[in-house]
Amino acid sequence: MLRYITSFLSLTCLSLFLTSAVFAGDFFVSGSKEAVAGDHLAINASGLLAHEGLGVVLYRPDGTEIKYSQKADDWGKYRGEVYGAHLTKVGNYRLKISRDINPSDFEIWPFEVFPGAVSAFKSSIELVDVTAPADGETASNFRVRLRDTYGNILAGKKIRVYSSRNEDLLEYAPVSDSNGLIVGRVKSKTPGISVLTAIVEETDLFNKPEIVFHLSNTDLSNVGASEDFGLGRFLQAQLFTDTESSAISEFQIVGPQNGYLKAGETYTFTVKAIDIDKNTVPNYFGTVRFASTDTKAQLPTDYTYDQQDQGAHDFSLAFTFNTPGKHTITVLDLADFRITGEATVQVTGEDGRVKKEEGPSLEIVTPVAGTYRSARVSITGKAVGVEEVRLIDGPTVLINDLKVDESGNFVYQTPALANGVHKFQAFDTADTVNSEEVVITIDRLPPRVIAVELDPTPPYEKEQEFELAIRASEPLSRAHCILEDVRYDLSESGDKFVTNMNAPNECGTYIIACTVADRLGNELEEPNAATIEVCLPEREPINIDGTGAGDDNGELEPVDDGNKDDGGIKKPTAPINLTVQSVMEDRVTLTWSPSMDEKGILNYRVEFGVSPTNLNQFNLTPDERTRWYVEGLEPGTEYFFQVLATNLDGINSDPSNMVNAMTDGLYPSGDKLDGTGSNLWVPIFIAFIGGGLLLVMGVRSRRAV
Repeated sequence: MLRYITSFLSLTCLSLFLTSAVFAGDFFVSGSKEAVAGDHLAINASGLLAHEGLGVVLYRPDGTEIKYSQKADDWGKYRGEVYGAHLTKVGNYRLKISRDINPSDFEIWPFEVFPGAVSAFKSSIELVDVTAPADGETASNFRVRLRDTYGNILAGKKIRVYSSRNEDLLEYAPVSDSNGLIVGRVKSKTPGISVLTAIVEETDLFNKPEIVFHLSNTDLSNVGASEDFGLGRFLQAQLFTDTESSAISEFQIVGPQNGYLKAGETYTFTVKAIDIDKNTVPNYFGTVRFASTDTKAQLPTDYTYDQQDQGAHDFSLAFTFNTPGKHTITVLDLADFRITGEATVQVTGEDGRVKKEEGPSLEIVTPVAGTYRSARVSITGKAVGVEEVRLIDGPTVLINDLKVDESGNFVYQTPALANGVHKFQAFDTADTVNSEEVVITIDRLPPRVIAVELDPTPPYEKEQEFELAIRASEPLSRAHCILEDVRYDLSESGDKFVTNMNAPNECGTYIIACTVADRLGNELEEPNAATIEVCLPEREPINIDGTGAGDDNGELEPVDDGNKDDGGIKKPTAPINLTVQSVMEDRVTLTWSPSMDEKGILNYRVEFGVSPTNLNQFNLTPDERTRWYVEGLEPGTEYFFQVLATNLDGINSDPSNMVNAMTDGLYPSGDKLDGTGSNLWVPIFIAFIGGGLLLVMGVRSRRAV
């Protein structure tokens, strides 16, 4: 019986020993389930051996993979981040973390990336029609596309769209659809130019398209809303000089003799079509429309004069006013908005009392203070108790007798304004009341100076990757550069725009042309932004006497480049010029010159470790890029790095030169971290106890026998 008990205890101790030697705890992965595009994602792993190696694979929504290695700390725990540059597209991601000691022991951590905040530059508002007749019925359609900084679609975002003129009517969906799209339309009864502005989450979209509302009988369908020539001609004609005047000059509105009307009662008005000499025009057969400053008034519907009217028509009991106060009746010809008529009436309350009028006031509604690219600005405003307005721009008088319409609104299109500061203010003609001053800046000038930085500096080898950065004398909204007919769009990074470029595959001198735009879209083209040299000087083997290496005839002998593996298959050339570009507390960025191979390079293997003789960790680049960062490093620790190239056949090159870097020591030391895993002392201690038990049981077993 004792023998069986001894065997059972021996097996139990042996199992404890083997289990503790392999597993230091329960392998567990945790982290964030959600991230915003471009932000880092925190990830943790625990239950590991001290300094245990990990393999990490990031599976992205576009089907690409990012592979790299990591290592647990002294307490069997890994704390790291997935770099935000890998998380720029929305969708479902998966992170696979496997243990080097047992690759079949792995955990999958799924998470989702959501779009970021709306981008004023990646989003846009676009006009489908840049012109429309000012008939109050025909609409110009527009679309608003909402994107974040990385071009991801923004659905379900609330939006506000404004016109620069208050009299325009806008209709649009208030929330973006699943495609980040808002569709709307704008229409107007008033000829002129309207500027559309879209605001999303307090962000004012960069572009502001202009639409021209023209008379129904004018041919302005080809006037481009962004063409200075078309707009200039349009404004110079003051919207009407391209039509011929008819015999009718205006309308005369005749109503009750005393001009006082009681609210709620109906009245008859006669409307006459008269010529310049105030005579009735009997052959007027146009269609008229009515409007009033009393928004609750009941007015006649559109009416077309016929032969029986003889130029004058009685609108019998067709007018009812419901708001006490002073109001205006306006009638206009729908075919020619220049032909109008106006009458003022005083509406009393039902008790016959006249409502006391408000004191005069003036207000400029648009533009608001800010910076504008358009040389022409729509000045709109509200007036109370004022019939004509004088507008000034600093010391310059823009207009002396601008009419205020029946609703108390006034509109003025400025001529082309010079670059610089403009101060708008409105006065009544008697200088008894004025608006507050509105200060704007017109900026149509591009950035004056740009600086181009190349890293590393030329000369380059064929197809070598390098970084190009652009800074300018003012903040930029976009930039692109062209090298050998290949366009590179730059991305914003702090106070500059950057991109990675590849040198041409032929030796020579090449010019890089760049185009940048400021925040208002003013572009500067630099056809000679930078010049690069491709190909380092070639080194030719020479003899001691100075002649070229070869036989007596001067012919070159084949040179063994040493790039063949043991099987005689040619390997890629070893990467050269491995350099540490930047160092952070947990990250080191490396650059190197590309490897060469007849069939092409698949990717690079970046090997690293804390000892130059034990580079036991690695990253695999997703492609043949020659710039890479290694993250998840320990702060205040010296690391050593080397790079190997892998060609399309899967053959590795010899390693590059080795470099070292000391990470910044900004994080707390390891003894301040919570220990959730075990270190190597745990299995050693258990093994010691287990071995002791085995020895004791063995001795007892022999004595029992």
